[in-house]
Amino acid sequence: SDNPLVSIIIPIYNAESYLVRCIKSILQQTYKNIELILIDEAQVIRVPDYVMSMPVDARIQVAHEENGGVSHARNAGLDRSNGEFIMFVDNDDALPCNAVELYVSKAIEEKVD
Repeated sequence: SDNPLVSIIIPIYNAESYLVRCIKSILQQTYKNIELILIDEAQVIRVPDYVMSMPVDARIQVAHEENGGVSHARNAGLDRSNGEFIMFVDNDDALPCNAVELYVSKAIEEKVD
């Protein structure tokens, strides 16, 4: 479709200082058809507390997993994803507001898998 769902998966582990900036950069994307999957492996920070401090957004889901490392967390996110496209973002990244839009338009233009 011209407006495919993009699943954005973020493993979270001890990322308090960056997490809000990271999530905000995703929720402020010009491309709106996204789901944001936060994989909380920390059991140290309470990710929902950070999410709750932001406007409620139905596109966010939080999953709690035993700590198995970043690959385990990404696979757990893949298991929960519904998107036609998948993006992995690190918890200390902040995306430019048009990043997802550019990725999707390029993927459609190039007919990528």
